[in-house]
Amino acid sequence: MTDQAQVVSIHIGGIREFTDAQGRPWHSAIGKESVHSLVFLGMMGLAGDQVSNLKHHGGLHQAVLAYPVENYPFWKAELGLDVAPGAFGENLAVAGLSEEEACIGETFELGEAILRISSPRRPCHTLTKRWDCPGLVEAIWRTARGGWYCRVLREGHVRAGQPFSLIQRPHPGWTVARVFRSVLGTDAEEHTATAALEYLAPRWKEKLEAKD
Repeated sequence: MTDQAQVVSIHIGGIREFTDAQGRPWHSAIGKESVHSLVFLGMMGLAGDQVSNLKHHGGLHQAVLAYPVENYPFWKAELGLDVAPGAFGENLAVAGLSEEEACIGETFELGEAILRISSPRRPCHTLTKRWDCPGLVEAIWRTARGGWYCRVLREGHVRAGQPFSLIQRPHPGWTVARVFRSVLGTDAEEHTATAALEYLAPRWKEKLEAKD
């Protein structure tokens, strides 16, 4: 249930070099490390966290990436991917809240901060390169287990282990998973209704409107 959710770990990371399966270097900030002390959460994200690809990531509507920890056992069973919270580049590893429950526009209190869910996370092949796991991105699209982005409404210090406490649910029924699937679908009425959600990030509204 959303009112029982908790942030079990917080992760930040800088831009660094990785090497793909063919030995070619590439750069990303997907490699995150756990933060065990208080960390400041500002309008553009966590202190000390960086974004490599500013064209597709970061900004007010993608200040923080949250991901359900319950997805990790699923990926181990589905693809043999044995990884821990933080592995998908998330800032907040959340327990007790899934993409099938979390709704667009929901606001949560975390420590001193208040966050609002703004959009699903669109998976990119950085995840495939990071873990050398062919088919991972396609599986995320198929299962809608991509996590979600949040906008920061009130800045403040946060810490791992704090409750992710629901404050408001303006769009009940419009779950992260439903919006994720709407982009993949061909239902024009669903596209229009999804794009009309007040608190959906502008980038997603544009993608939905372009489909009609």
